[in-house]
Amino acid sequence: MNSKMIGSIADSGLFDKIYVPQIPSDGGLALGSAFYVHAKETRLHGTNMQEGAYLGPKYASETIKKATWRAGLRVQKYNLNQAASLLSDGKVIAFCSGRSELGPRTLGARSIIAKPNPREMRDLVNSKIKFRESYTPFAPVIRDVDATEYFHLGTSNLNFMGTVCKAKAKAIKEAPAIVHVDGTSRVQALSRTSHGGEQLYDLLSHLKDHFRISILLNTSFNLSGDPIVESPTDAIRTFV
Repeated sequence: MNSKMIGSIADSGLFDKIYVPQIPSDGGLALGSAFYVHAKETRLHGTNMQEGAYLGPKYASETIKKATWRAGLRVQKYNLNQAASLLSDGKVIAFCSGRSELGPRTLGARSIIAKPNPREMRDLVNSKIKFRESYTPFAPVIRDVDATEYFHLGTSNLNFMGTVCKAKAKAIKEAPAIVHVDGTSRVQALSRTSHGGEQLYDLLSHLKDHFRISILLNTSFNLSGDPIVESPTDAIRTFV
């Protein structure tokens, strides 16, 4: 879970490749134990970790409709251009889409997202939505094809937001709300083949093509002290 330490190791050049799994916390011990037993029983030691982290429950459209009806909310179909326009105008969006993420990091399926400029966007999300300490940094999500333009990437995988990278001048200028005081960011580089993050990837593509926004501020969809939302009912309760 110490993403800053992982970043330092990735920058050191000690290893050709570093892999941080979806569950880097103590909860990942169960996964590691399963891999160990598998290797011991089959004598196959080359275990390929899944690239995707979107392994949570999937909710039927009818379940989502019932949750919104009970809450008395006005509902309309998701519109990519409208979502991008709202973000461009400085609105903050609660994004709940598809199966939820495995592990402690929000990876775009249960996220609160906003454009990372101006710097004050960080304070807005902190004080009015997350209700947490003002010094706590927010993380960026960016397409993997754009990541090297904004960050100094080491040898660690960046798809699970587990590594702190040094921000380049372009990131500091265009996305100050996601650059910490020491000039670093905990980066999630989203790929087209992430098997669950496609909707957020498409949104990032649309934002870059039409609004020249390549990065989004991405924080977990929950209030301070609450777990990340899971079900449609959880999402609506937190949103309200």
